[in-house]
Amino acid sequence: MYRFVLWLVPAVEKFPRRQKFLLGDRLQATALDVLERLVEATYTRDRRRHLVAASHRHVLRGDIYRYFPAIDHEVLKADLRRRIACRRTLAVLDRIVDASNPQEPVNLYYPGDDLFTPFERRRGLPIGNLTSQLFANVYLDRFDHFVTEVLRAPYLRYVDDFALFADDPAGLEA
Repeated sequence: MYRFVLWLVPAVEKFPRRQKFLLGDRLQATALDVLERLVEATYTRDRRRHLVAASHRHVLRGDIYRYFPAIDHEVLKADLRRRIACRRTLAVLDRIVDASNPQEPVNLYYPGDDLFTPFERRRGLPIGNLTSQLFANVYLDRFDHFVTEVLRAPYLRYVDDFALFADDPAGLEA
C-alpha cells in the first residue's frame, strides 16, 4: 500500500483539481478505515458483556473536562506506538498529530511534570478532523481497561462522554 501511494501521489498531481480532491478524499477515508480496524482489534474483548450489563437502575454520567484540547501529543504518540509496529504508518500518524492546529490552552499537569511542562508540550486535537475521534479513542483506552478490569464496573464510553452503571447508588459514589 505504501509503495502504491508513493507512485500515486505524483501521478495525481497531473489530474484536474476536482479529481485530485475526490481521489484524495477516498484515499484518506480508506486509510482511516484500515487504521480504525487495526485499533479496534486491540480493544477490550468483552464490550458486548458491558452493553448487556447496562440494564442497571442507576447511571453515573460523566464528561471528561476539555478533553480534545487537553490531549498530550507525546502521550498519544506513545499510545499509538504500543499498538502499531509499522514505522511508516507511525511516521504518517506523527505528522498528522504534529500538524494539528493549536487548540485553546489547557494547563493540566500529569505525573512527572514540572512547573513549566504544560507550556512546553503540544496538546490538543481539533474536534472536526476525521482522525481526531480515532486518536481520542486510542488515548482513552487505558481508562477503558482501568474501569472494566480494575473497577469491574459496567461501563460505556463514546469519545469523552461515559456512563457507569449500578443497581445500588452507593456503588457509584465510591
